[in-house]
Amino acid sequence: MAIVGGLGAIHYGYPAATQDIDIAVGRDHLQSVIIASQRFGFKVAWESKLGWHMLTHDDVEINIVPEGSDMKFEIPSPLGSPQQFWIDHIDA
Repeated sequence: MAIVGGLGAIHYGYPAATQDIDIAVGRDHLQSVIIASQRFGFKVAWESKLGWHMLTHDDVEINIVPEGSDMKFEIPSPLGSPQQFWIDHIDA
């Protein structure tokens, strides 16, 4: 998993306003994240056949962004795998 979206931008010093948390998840792990999250007090607010799931914890919204998606924003390429973010971070 990797934190993306506004919270990820804030972490790297970019000014961003956000009201939720966006987490990129590899396609092979989408269902296991849904199952495991419930054991830690998260509620499944919405599940999508395309992998765009929404969890909540108290009043915080967590959007699950499936690997390969375009995150609904104008970006140059689809979202890569969470492992790619980690490798990029280590190499930087």
